[in-house]
Amino acid sequence: KGTDLSRRIAKRGFEATGQSGLEVFRECSDTHFFIRVIEPPATSPPIKKHTFICTRPPHGLEEERALMANYDIDALLAKDSGGAATEAKITAALEREIHIILLKRPLSEPGEYVENVEDALTWLRDRS
Repeated sequence: KGTDLSRRIAKRGFEATGQSGLEVFRECSDTHFFIRVIEPPATSPPIKKHTFICTRPPHGLEEERALMANYDIDALLAKDSGGAATEAKITAALEREIHIILLKRPLSEPGEYVENVEDALTWLRDRS
């Protein structure tokens, strides 16, 4: 049950995945969620205890350390973005020896893809 989970894992969770999908934490009434967003949302999330932290990326290691210390964070929920964007918050959480819940990246869509604009233009030229 959500309440049991929140009691075992976190009292003060840093939610760094944005505000979509927060309904799964509705029953975690023992946890206060600190939700990082770029802009404050128009509606309140379905979580009773929450605080929005409105900042724009990128977020460096010192900023992540300060955030976790200032809010006394004891768990991190983040997306595995596969890049440097996740690294600073993971490092700060590891230093604090807190729980880390890392959401796996969705499987990529079937089909061809390219890494950058130059490759996209080459792909288009090769097919015309």
